[in-house]
Amino acid sequence: MDLDVYQVDSFTTDVFKGNPAGVCITTNALSESLMLSIAEEMAVSETAFLALSDMTLRWFTPKTEVKLCGHGTLAVAHILKERGQVKSGDSVNFDTLSGTLTAFINESTVELDFLIWI
Repeated sequence: MDLDVYQVDSFTTDVFKGNPAGVCITTNALSESLMLSIAEEMAVSETAFLALSDMTLRWFTPKTEVKLCGHGTLAVAHILKERGQVKSGDSVNFDTLSGTLTAFINESTVELDFLIWI
């Protein structure tokens, strides 16, 4: 199986700075066991997995799934822009365990609209 997996340093423009996240974007969702294996191999705090078929976004540590990951979400939006799948001015809605998260793609930044729990 061929998969493109990226490592993105969020919150920085400098190499080897910021907060690293793994990113794996596929047409259809991967199995949970495969996502865990990839996250373990990436060996960063979280690896984000986006299934383009339904825009489901999930995040895994090397040991378990987490409900929300800001830097992983930023990393996914960045890779979508780098791959030409979104452009400046677009917004992207991700279906997550925490609800719908929206990323706004700007020329040189990505803004996230997070849910607020009260």
